[in-house]
Amino acid sequence: MALLILALASCKTTEENYRNAYQTAKQHQIERAGGELPDGVDLRKTGSSTPRMIDIDGKQVPMTSAWVITSEKELTPLDSMGKYVVVVATFKQVFNARQMNSRISAGGVYHPVIMKLASGYYLVGTDTTDNISEALADYEKVKADSTIRLKAPFPYIFSIGQKK
Repeated sequence: MALLILALASCKTTEENYRNAYQTAKQHQIERAGGELPDGVDLRKTGSSTPRMIDIDGKQVPMTSAWVITSEKELTPLDSMGKYVVVVATFKQVFNARQMNSRISAGGVYHPVIMKLASGYYLVGTDTTDNISEALADYEKVKADSTIRLKAPFPYIFSIGQKK
């Protein structure tokens, strides 16, 4: 009986165990993304993609930011994208993201990209830019385009977390 009590007491969770688990998860997520965690990026928010309304050039538009994974071959290389992307769809399966990417690309108007969040979701976006005003113009162009079927909350402007 005494041995059972000692065994149960030694299985207690400690703050150190939580800290170690957090550090392990953080390192795993960094390795999946193929790089270092940028300054100012909170690990708990790297998979977030819920847009919030912000003001750009006097207009209220939905926007969000997250850290994207860059180490998969199906994804658009980070160095070929600007800081801002107008997101038109989110998918759990890369196959569906590639299909949407092909449909948008076939129209010849946009140069679509595929990104992946740490949460595992794939984002499909239209043209990318480093200028927030150009991103607003792209957002308005996509919103007015009847050839792209959009469901709420799309479209929205996405800011890539690794690009400052």
